[in-house]
Amino acid sequence: MGNCCMPAFRAKGLRKSVEFNNREPQYVNAAINITTQPNCTTEHVYYAPSYALSSVQKSCFSARPPLSTNLEEIQHIADRELDNEESDPSINIKCDPVFVLVKNRGQSWYYDLLKRMKRSDYRQSNTTFEMFLDGSTVSKPDSRATIRAVAIAICLLIRSPGYMKKDAEEELEIFDEAYHPMKIEQSPDENPNQPPSLKTVHRFIRKIFQNAQLSPECAIVTMVYLERLLHGGHIYLNVSNWKRILLCAILLASKVWDDQAVWNVDYCQILDELKVDDVNELERRFLEIIQFNINVPSKVYTKYYFDIRDLTVSSHEFSRLTVDTAKYLEACSHEVLELNMALTSSARRLRRTASMDSNNLDRRLRPFVMP
Repeated sequence: MGNCCMPAFRAKGLRKSVEFNNREPQYVNAAINITTQPNCTTEHVYYAPSYALSSVQKSCFSARPPLSTNLEEIQHIADRELDNEESDPSINIKCDPVFVLVKNRGQSWYYDLLKRMKRSDYRQSNTTFEMFLDGSTVSKPDSRATIRAVAIAICLLIRSPGYMKKDAEEELEIFDEAYHPMKIEQSPDENPNQPPSLKTVHRFIRKIFQNAQLSPECAIVTMVYLERLLHGGHIYLNVSNWKRILLCAILLASKVWDDQAVWNVDYCQILDELKVDDVNELERRFLEIIQFNINVPSKVYTKYYFDIRDLTVSSHEFSRLTVDTAKYLEACSHEVLELNMALTSSARRLRRTASMDSNNLDRRLRPFVMP
């Protein structure tokens, strides 16, 4: 180690420059307050080698406080108090999602869509030979119907920005397509400055889900993260940011839900105009806004499933009941029946035991009257 100088330090009126020779420094837990000017009130803490300090100077410095190693003092991420926890529907199940509120306000676009779906809806009636069932469940939602319902929810949010615009802050540049353009297949008669059609949004979501081979559950988790971003960052969807926000929500949902998540570079291959650094920055900013809260409780997931399913409940495709499906339903019915019988018998035994105990207790506490 060559000759070098430490900054001048002040301790109890002593001011001295310390020079090091060719000696290996041995650092001690001594804090030195460094001041560059006599009237300077800012203090900087340095650690000096032990041989560079005299015994008087060593006694002038307070020992460095030891680092806390108690794990109980470290706050867990689940114990944090999140912002807007009471009004955020992605956290509090008592609040309705934004797209549900927009739908209930009487969106004319949504009612026109329902009329078109009802006119084109054709269902085959059940007969003694054939039976048609809706195979979508909470644990295994129908992929085609779920993606279509999510596309409808996105269109509702884009067409009603005023609901969130009153609380919105400045639009973030990272989500703005004016700075980060994204090209998608769009009908030639559509105006890029107008809200996109349902076909355009549905094609965008379906392209990502098919190429990345994502499960339909990711679509539901995507809506949870999307509304968590809208509430946490006071952002509203519009024509210039819906694609980048939706892409990042899908990316994050696939990493949290699926065991084998798609890498960011894979999304760059699905959408050619994306760069890996851009996707990484987009994901980082998204997580910062939602305060790294990627937890989706089962109650929230179930609520969003039924709210999303309700958007297209009239257009769900019913599939023909097959032999394998019938056997599976019969097996599930037997399991549920056996479970109910076991619970019923257990309840009867508990009631019988409780009644016997009460009778014995009454006998013990019953007073005896002498004749």
